[in-house]
Amino acid sequence: MTNPETNSNETAPLSAIDRALEVARKRKAARSAMDGGTLTLNESTTSAKTPKAPKAPKAPKATDEEAVAAKAAKDADKAKNKAEKAAARDAKRALAEASKPAKPPAHMKKVEKARSKLPQMTSAAENTFGEITANLTATEIATLALHLQMHNRATATLLATTQARLPMDAVVKITGGDPQYIGLTGTVIHSQKLRAKIQVEGHSKPVYIYNGEAILAVAEVAATGTDG
Repeated sequence: MTNPETNSNETAPLSAIDRALEVARKRKAARSAMDGGTLTLNESTTSAKTPKAPKAPKAPKATDEEAVAAKAAKDADKAKNKAEKAAARDAKRALAEASKPAKPPAHMKKVEKARSKLPQMTSAAENTFGEITANLTATEIATLALHLQMHNRATATLLATTQARLPMDAVVKITGGDPQYIGLTGTVIHSQKLRAKIQVEGHSKPVYIYNGEAILAVAEVAATGTDG
């Protein structure tokens, strides 16, 4: 016969275990429910984010024909600007050249230099010179110049035949002959019946003159009444 107290004691511990297991299951279920709710909240939050604004559509690329036309127009503008600048430079250069005084040809410099060394003509000589150069041809002028030279030579020779020789080592003043030496003073280093050589200071070659084309410097001083 079974003891009722013994059965009561054996059943009680089993009920306590069952209750403990039941509590554990409930706690587990509660944790699972909480984890599931958090996951749902996170997913809801993520899905609730503000969507990004859509990007603006890109402009369509130009076709090959449009690109070629645009490049041709750009090149045309560059060429036009370059031509305008070149024309402006040429005009500026031409204006500068036109404003410059005219220069004589290079080969005329020697001629002008020689002309500047000629003695000054008198008014009568200038008038005659102007009339001759205006009315005679180049050939006629050259012929006339030769005749004038011959006339001067003949006159100087004739005058020299009537003049005494210039004394050797005498200081004389040149009064005729080559115009560039007229008025200069020198020393007689060679004397002949018609002509003499005068050494002028500053000139390496002696001046060859007719006797009538120089006077003694002492005689000039005596004539003027001055000393030295």
